[in-house]
Order: sequence, then structure tokens, then C-alpha cells
Amino acid sequence: MPAIVGRGGAWFAGLGGGRGTKLFGLSGHVRRPGLVEMELGCTLRTLLETLGGGTPSGRPLRAVVLGGPSGSVVHPRQLDEPLVPRGPVNPGTGGVAALDATASVADAVRTLLAFNTRESCGKCTPCREGTARLLARLDGPVDGAEIASLAEVIQAASLCGLGQAAPASVLSGLAEFPGEFGLS
Repeated sequence: MPAIVGRGGAWFAGLGGGRGTKLFGLSGHVRRPGLVEMELGCTLRTLLETLGGGTPSGRPLRAVVLGGPSGSVVHPRQLDEPLVPRGPVNPGTGGVAALDATASVADAVRTLLAFNTRESCGKCTPCREGTARLLARLDGPVDGAEIASLAEVIQAASLCGLGQAAPASVLSGLAEFPGEFGLS
């Protein structure tokens, strides 16, 4: 607030190419986890390497979970994309969890979906039953078409944002890291 008062509303409105700033919570395999504020349009590389200090082990990143449990799994090739709402790499809620080369993307996706399954209020069947069935489908041989079909039903028929977004990490994980799920 002091900076806005001192420099004016026009200055603040011009940050991030007119999109402003966003708070990001850095976690996972980073040297300096914590809460940072950056202009929208910054990159994951800036957040994770410059502000987060890179991985503690020095290992390369395998993936980044962006936007929390209902967010997406981002491949390292997208580290230099600008973080903008509705862009190729959407910052979502601002949660940024780095996964280094020792992490399993499939395990991370299962953990995220399990969280969303537990958080379902149970009011609507697509979320209550669909997320549980989707989670079970990840434990056996994975059929990408079956998972995509079930995810589409959950997203389209759930009553609230939790159900509508719950399959996002599964779909992005399968799309970006098919080998982790036994797909080619």
C-alpha cells in the first residue's frame, strides 16, 4: 500500500503490462520456499531459479505443479512462458510446487486428485463419485481415452469449481508426461 500511495494508482495499474501483480507461494524442491509478489507476465524460471534459488540438490526440474491441487502440471520446456491468466501457462491461484528429477509426476498427480476427492462436499455425484473413480483408474493400467472421457464428465457436470477443476492435474499430467503413466 505505501508504494501505491507514494507512486500512484496509474503506476500500480501499469505493472505486469497492465495486469498488475500476483502473490505466488513457492514450495517443493526449491532452496527458498515462501510467498513472493511478482508482476504478472513473469516466468516460472524467474520464480523458481531467481527467487526460489533453484533446486536444493542442483538436480534439474522434472515438472512444476502450478495453481494448487486443481491446477496443472507444467513441463520444464514451458519455464520461459509468461504467467498470465488464460495464457499458455496460467498462474491459477499462484501455488507453485517444484518437482525435481527424483519426483514422480504420476505420484504427484495421484496426491493432488486424492486431495480433491477428499475435499468433495459430496453434494453432486459427478464430483463425489467421479473423482474417486478417476483416482482408481490411475492405480491400474491407465487408459488415456477412458480417463479423458471420465474427466470431461466430471468437469462438465460438477456443480462447483472444485469438481470442475479437479481433473486438471490428471489431464495435464497425462498430456505432458504420458510415459509416467505407462502411455506412449
